[in-house]
Amino acid sequence: MSQKKQMNRIALDLEMWADEGVDEKGNKISKVEDIIQIGFTIFDPQTNDILEKGGWYVKIHKPLTPYIINLTGITQEDLNTKGISFIDAYKNLCDVSNKHKCFKQLVTWGAGDLEQIRAEHDVYHSDCEDYTGQDFDIATHHVVYYKQGNKEPKPYIVPIPVPWIFGRAECNVKAMYQAKCMRNGKRFNGGLEKSMINEALTFIPYEDNIDGKIILREAHNAIADALNTALMYLHLV
Repeated sequence: MSQKKQMNRIALDLEMWADEGVDEKGNKISKVEDIIQIGFTIFDPQTNDILEKGGWYVKIHKPLTPYIINLTGITQEDLNTKGISFIDAYKNLCDVSNKHKCFKQLVTWGAGDLEQIRAEHDVYHSDCEDYTGQDFDIATHHVVYYKQGNKEPKPYIVPIPVPWIFGRAECNVKAMYQAKCMRNGKRFNGGLEKSMINEALTFIPYEDNIDGKIILREAHNAIADALNTALMYLHLV
């Protein structure tokens, strides 16, 4: 009998640009937009081994707010000096997933991260600029001729396609934990860290090396949250 092929899994977490305020009625409101950090953890679901973890800061075209700096510990300097483009971060994510032969379904805490990274992937590919002979980056873009009606085809600069490889649905560990609570007649509340405490697990911070100094990144750091999402998954299955 042939042995079943083993596939590793990849946990993903995102940190987003966000701001908080109040509306004209004094109600608290929040606004969440672009990805500013992508974190991942590769793990073996059969042996429980953590194979690789890491992530990238993502450059965006607006300054970080005091709210998100206080929440995540991510600074404007982090994005300015270490940030890369979203599409480069996405390519890196694909590369590390392929290197470890991961099952192409992201493991996430909650349902928003897959939707957000897919949306930014699609927005990148919707970019289109008239080509009039100007220079452009041939590593990321090419010229395509589009015909409109009976007119002569017109040249446009468009991104070279980067395939979406992570499917249409995530493995939602938060939903798995909620189902366990409901089955056992327990109330569910709180985020990832509190849920781990409820399961007698310890939230493990990410050790970030800044100029030789170790900084512990707690919850709301994408690399730390991806690692602990993987640990929660392994605990529940």
